Amino acid sequence: MNTSNQPQVNQMHKLDGSQHDETRASDGSPLPTWQAIDSQLSAFSDIQIERRQTEIARQLRANGVAYSSLAEVSSSARPWNLDLAPFVIEPDDWAKLSLALKQRARLKRALFQDIYTQQSLIKEGLIPASMIYAHSGYLRDAVNPSQALDLPLFSTDVSRSPSGDWYVVDDICQYPIGIGYAVENRLVLSRTIPTLFRQARVVRLAGYFRQIQQEISKLTETDDRCVMLAYGPSHRHYFEFAYLAKYLGYTLVQTDDLTVRDGRVYLKTVSGLRRVSVILRFINDTELDPMAVGQSQSHGITGLFQAVRSGGVKILNPLGAGVLDNPALNVCLPELCQHLLGESLLMQGPPTYWLGNPEHRAHVLANTSDLLFRNVDSLGQLFDPRHMTPEELSQLTTQIALTPETYVAQERLDRSIVPAFVGSQLIAQQVTVRAYLIETEDGYSTMPGGLCLLDNAEDGRRPSFDSLLGSKDTWVVTQGRVQPVSLLSQSETQAQFSVIDGEMPSRVAENLFWMGRNAERCENCIRLLRSIFRTMQHDDVMSLGIDNDTGVNPALSAIMRATTQATRTLPGFSGRGGQKRIQQPEKELLSLLHDPQRPGSLPSSLNQLQSSAASIRDRVSDELLQVLNDLDDISIELVANVSPHLFTEDADLLKQISNQLDRALVSLAAYAGLAHENFTHSDGWRFMMLGRRLERINHTSVILKTMLSRDRDDPLLLETLLKLFDSVMTYRSRYRSQIDVALVLELMLKDEMNPRSIAYMLKDIDRHLAKLPGRRALAQADALSRLTISGLSRVQLADPRNLLTARKSARQNLARLLSVIEYLPEQMADLLSANYFSHVEAGQQLSELSPDT
Repeated sequence: MNTSNQPQVNQMHKLDGSQHDETRASDGSPLPTWQAIDSQLSAFSDIQIERRQTEIARQLRANGVAYSSLAEVSSSARPWNLDLAPFVIEPDDWAKLSLALKQRARLKRALFQDIYTQQSLIKEGLIPASMIYAHSGYLRDAVNPSQALDLPLFSTDVSRSPSGDWYVVDDICQYPIGIGYAVENRLVLSRTIPTLFRQARVVRLAGYFRQIQQEISKLTETDDRCVMLAYGPSHRHYFEFAYLAKYLGYTLVQTDDLTVRDGRVYLKTVSGLRRVSVILRFINDTELDPMAVGQSQSHGITGLFQAVRSGGVKILNPLGAGVLDNPALNVCLPELCQHLLGESLLMQGPPTYWLGNPEHRAHVLANTSDLLFRNVDSLGQLFDPRHMTPEELSQLTTQIALTPETYVAQERLDRSIVPAFVGSQLIAQQVTVRAYLIETEDGYSTMPGGLCLLDNAEDGRRPSFDSLLGSKDTWVVTQGRVQPVSLLSQSETQAQFSVIDGEMPSRVAENLFWMGRNAERCENCIRLLRSIFRTMQHDDVMSLGIDNDTGVNPALSAIMRATTQATRTLPGFSGRGGQKRIQQPEKELLSLLHDPQRPGSLPSSLNQLQSSAASIRDRVSDELLQVLNDLDDISIELVANVSPHLFTEDADLLKQISNQLDRALVSLAAYAGLAHENFTHSDGWRFMMLGRRLERINHTSVILKTMLSRDRDDPLLLETLLKLFDSVMTYRSRYRSQIDVALVLELMLKDEMNPRSIAYMLKDIDRHLAKLPGRRALAQADALSRLTISGLSRVQLADPRNLLTARKSARQNLARLLSVIEYLPEQMADLLSANYFSHVEAGQQLSELSPDT
């Protein structure tokens, strides 16, 4: 292609002050499907519309749909907005658009193959070399002249110009970002307006995802697996990664979960390394292998490029596909389409000028204010000279002069408009549709729908994905009968590529372990704080005795000191100045109730639970996620609604706080029940239960040691202790006598039928350990088992009365025993981490090296 010619701008109608209305045909008449939808939406009252919009928001909130994840502070999370009115594409219009999309996908595939194999297009001058090499998406290490390359997945943003013609806004070839939101939009809206959805005859989306599964199954070797590689929970699109992994049935992994050994890729699991033959990736090209040229950071999978080149693993989309996102290619595509496909280009991009071309650059600099500028490495980020300060414009001009090949200018094109709800009113908003395609044996197939994005940017500008107004469900309608489609298949080839039973990545196991620990920490913190506030509400709290050191009832003093020790919030009520804080507890209690920045406080503990749950979003059920949402709401309320400084003197406020803590405890009880009943009792569940049990042992031993260190015969103190461990009814059914400290200790320490006792938890830990990978056939006890046996033996042989009466100098007394038990969990956690959560390649002895090494 001769790119030195004077630029042409007649590729498409330029902005003429009007915008195409997606609800009307070219003659101005209403489109039939939209007319039917509009009539039904107009029949809704304002209350009915508000109710349905509330239901949409509730479903999205329940499913955790947002730009940010549970791991982030909730106030920073931006909710995903879905409009009640769908975006409709009529059958004839869809047929034309689909044809143009398939052609563009074939063109980009042919271009991709040439760039990374023979590079004949560059050699023949059809593409300027600097246009390709200046783009960060070009990966030198991906060049392989002997390997045929495909482009299995293709996505692109499209809209309509004022003339009504479809045009390409951006190509997105590395991975189909946004596809999870498209599915969630469909599920939510079809449940919100089901009658309208059925009557409109909307083509289902599931068939597209079934094609993805089928194409991946053809690439996956027998007894190997496909994994979905994506960013972690701190990424703003983590929701859709986790959602897609569950929807498609692939194990969701991060770069640290994979390792390359001998040119092959392996998944690190608690059962050892497991071979991976296909990676469905949602990570940028430049963040995959720190050993490759042009990588933007040190993270990634070391040796991945070499494994791909040697055929040890297949990646969808292939490495280097990001070069196809270069908007400068719009200049060349019409001629390339004729050269590569022998066809005229059916759908063009916006009129584009590549500033690496001197003639284009001269034209652009003479018409700066009429154009939009962008760096070729940015996705959709446009610089508008009309909205730039003189300093910003000067800086842009300088950058263009330094590296002109990395910039393009584009004509201003307003996008088409659709009606969208703002409150109960339908308001016109601009629309961009992200379309998705997959390559099959019969050519490219288009998802019948896509992700419809809304904005109100003027003068042809486009906002970033994260600053859009919202989205719509895209309805491609048909005139015939809609065929039901399901991802569930009975084919043998598909079944073997779902998540394999027992395939537990080490990172996931560790996060489940910590989710169990954090849930127990939250429950323990809530029980302790609730016990404090209930004790303060006790009518006889002052008449039942006074602690000589603090001037406070011994039960209240003991539970406060135990709270500090168990939550590790020293100095608190037991460190330096603790006695004064017990006498005036308001400030310390306020901190424990409301300060999310203080480690060990209730909001901090709840945030830690949310964080660990976010890391395994793909393995959390919808019901459990709703419980976590409730806990998140409670955490927000705790941080926002700070109690008065002297709240301990306000009986009504004390009751209100107690009720709030009761609500949190009920949610945690629901969490515990769902975790026990809804999780498959496999290795992941065992690690989660081990986390709970170990944390509970630590808390129980710390609380018993602290509260029974003095005033141990105080009736209110013992009753408070039993209530704290939810064991009042168990105590009464066991002993039916006046409360006795030795019997309380017997119940909490040795009773193996009491799920709150230390003995019960140690035995339960032993049961779970015996079923972990690599331990099911152990001939003798290892270090983990010995710790459990040692702790259990100490407890079983202990005599509660002797422990209580023994002097501090005695070899066996209560404080010493509980101190030993207190540190067992951390020792066991360290051993679990070493055995299951880390994988270190075995070293090689010097004697094993060959002479040629």
